[in-house]
Amino acid sequence: MNQSIKHSPNESSETLTVTLPRSKSLSHRHLLLSHLHSNSAQIENLSISRDTRILQNALTADTPVIDFQDAGTPSRFALVYFAVTHQTKTLTGNASLKKRSIADLVHTLQQQGAVIEYLENPGFFPLTLHQGITQSYPIWEIHTQESSQFISALMLGITALKPIPKLLVNGLLHSWSYIHLSADVLRKWGFTVDISNSEITIEGSPITAMHLDIEIDWGSASFVYLLAIFTKNKFRIIGANRNSLQADYRTVSIFEQLGVNTKFIDNDAIIEYIPSEEVPAEFNGSECIDLIPALASAYAYLQKDITFYGIEKLAVKESNRLERIAFHLGQLGISWEESNGGYHLSGHKLHIPEDFLIQTHHDHRIAMAFAPWTSVISNVHIDDSACTEKSFPGYWELLKMCNFELLPS
Repeated sequence: MNQSIKHSPNESSETLTVTLPRSKSLSHRHLLLSHLHSNSAQIENLSISRDTRILQNALTADTPVIDFQDAGTPSRFALVYFAVTHQTKTLTGNASLKKRSIADLVHTLQQQGAVIEYLENPGFFPLTLHQGITQSYPIWEIHTQESSQFISALMLGITALKPIPKLLVNGLLHSWSYIHLSADVLRKWGFTVDISNSEITIEGSPITAMHLDIEIDWGSASFVYLLAIFTKNKFRIIGANRNSLQADYRTVSIFEQLGVNTKFIDNDAIIEYIPSEEVPAEFNGSECIDLIPALASAYAYLQKDITFYGIEKLAVKESNRLERIAFHLGQLGISWEESNGGYHLSGHKLHIPEDFLIQTHHDHRIAMAFAPWTSVISNVHIDDSACTEKSFPGYWELLKMCNFELLPS
């Protein structure tokens, strides 16, 4: 349903207090291990995102068919979970999920005896797992350039096997930060993990009982930093872990270079925008690709030029984010061009239009990256405000704090 977004300038210097969603990445990893090991772990502050709810429901479902909608990580984690726990399941999703390859992960499971049938297009959901793994070689080898989620799913899943096989990863050149995050989660569960070049060794047994507190999601925090630039509001983010291992924790250092200063006080982060003339003109986003929509929007607003590298995988997210970013920047008179292995944004060409249409293609990060433009454009419309439920259910409440309002078109 199309809606309009309005904004009223706020002259108040009051610091706005923000409670962010908890990390999806951490929630998914701890959830999977908890179900895999029938552990009595007390997990506090689990993410309430739609993706996390989908994974929770999938791991407990007694139905033969599970619809993952557009949830990439839950569908991949669940496939490995069902394979190592020998459950017969059909996994499907919407048109977006069906465009995201699963072939390399499926092939690895098939090498261990899993019987998996593609129901439509080879290499993609939907599929049926007819039989879980029937053998486990000492080394599982996966060849992939596709997704670190495949590696993380296998790292977690193989802890149910005795002995735990080694993983040999070939071809993956990006997103190793998420693999290291999985290793850190496994260590919290009592396993020892060694990552040496492309070989991953996991040993030990899980702790029988523990207390876990999921930290905030730094990917969601990036949109608060973006709002600080657009609205000039000062924010206090509750429960911010200054030692986070999340890939998106780079939000702090990246936005610092754009002028958004972070001061950690107790367990909170105070952020405030102070304009900076010198900003980086290049950025390699291969290890934190989900930050690119917010960064592209920030650079456009600041009228700065930048070239992003290592972001090709944005084409196979919930939407083709490369195309969505290009479309929205184009409405602002800004070019987004691929050249010499990078994507160049010409922020100095900014032209503020009278009307602005946010066509999300049901992509939460596209919605949150471009909604703040309402602060400088009179007529802004969005086709799917509800898509933010995927990762940030309270996003529009946050905007309401900053004097934004969603209205019927």
